[in-house]
Amino acid sequence: MFFSTVITMTGTRYAHKLTTQQKHNFAIYLEILLHHGYTHLQHGDALGADAFAHQEATMLGFQVIIHPPTEPKFRAFCQSDEIRVPNAYKIRNQNMVDSCSLVLALPDGNERIRSGTWMTVRMGRTEHLPIVIFYPDGRVVFEGNNQSIPSFD
Repeated sequence: MFFSTVITMTGTRYAHKLTTQQKHNFAIYLEILLHHGYTHLQHGDALGADAFAHQEATMLGFQVIIHPPTEPKFRAFCQSDEIRVPNAYKIRNQNMVDSCSLVLALPDGNERIRSGTWMTVRMGRTEHLPIVIFYPDGRVVFEGNNQSIPSFD
């Protein structure tokens, strides 16, 4: 597997905070990425956004890689052919960022410190990865070196 075709997905674990517009924009962009040669989506197996992204990616034909946490409280227990060894949240998130070329985020609001979603986004920024953030209000924000990824048209 080439990291250039791997997407890391991160997002809120609260499914009720995912908006219809946010999910719609994410699903459209995921299909655009598939048509541009992305083949793998990886996530942290949390409830909410991870479970939603897993379902969408599986339906589109992506190979899904699961990076579960050691703490099972908020796990979605998604099924995949590739499930990595469980790790603590911070290590798990860094492993996902280290093995991808693009980060997609479905946060439940604006950036804040105590959030695994935003921690993963900040890790992506540190690695100078392109990042696409799908906000609850429908905004889609591209960050970083996004010349190498398709636009949202």
